[in-house]
Amino acid sequence: MSKKDLLKKQKKQLAKKFKSRCYVCRKPFGKYFVFHHIYYVDGEPFYKDFKDSTDYQLAVLPFVKKNKRQFLLLCKAHHHLVEWRRSIKDMAMWRRFCKAGKMK
Repeated sequence: MSKKDLLKKQKKQLAKKFKSRCYVCRKPFGKYFVFHHIYYVDGEPFYKDFKDSTDYQLAVLPFVKKNKRQFLLLCKAHHHLVEWRRSIKDMAMWRRFCKAGKMK
């Protein structure tokens, strides 16, 4: 079994602990879903430490299994938005962005 096949199988199994849906939009589990860290604990792997995303995801799965409250299951689109939001450090910019989103 290839690494990608192993990852797919293990992610599908773990996704059941998250109701097999994106936390944000409730989209059913599928391709490109990610277990997103809510917070990190010492000793856990960081994405930047891996050259290959498959290796990173395989390394993180035991931590997801151990403590599911530390993770969210997100579809690709919402994982991207969550990461983008975390990159905004200026609260005034965030407020302007939110206000622009409410304009008609």
